[in-house]
Amino acid sequence: ALDLTSDRKVWVEVRARLVEKMAAGTTTVVDATNLFARRRARHIRVAREYGRPIVAVRFEVPAAELLERNESRDRVLQENVVVTMAVEMEENSTWEALAAEVDDVLDAEAVLRELGAH
Repeated sequence: ALDLTSDRKVWVEVRARLVEKMAAGTTTVVDATNLFARRRARHIRVAREYGRPIVAVRFEVPAAELLERNESRDRVLQENVVVTMAVEMEENSTWEALAAEVDDVLDAEAVLRELGAH
């Protein structure tokens, strides 16, 4: 069985730091997949409590490329997990769904082009 004990500790720390940064008025990036609205809601709620703007950056990456990238990770996921996550992204993190939750949704590729990084 997959042991998520350390993952839980990490998320407790992420939430604590998010609250700290929001309270200080610091622009903060939560770098996570956040496929599910209920998981995003935790971060969004904190930002709203502190009156901070919320921007989602959406990455559109084909499943084949995700599988390829997964193979080069330190912690390789099973192929079915990656495919399931890709499907979840398409179903639960559509542009429309994100736009209903946050103040703005940016396309990652467009941001990279604007920064001259792509």
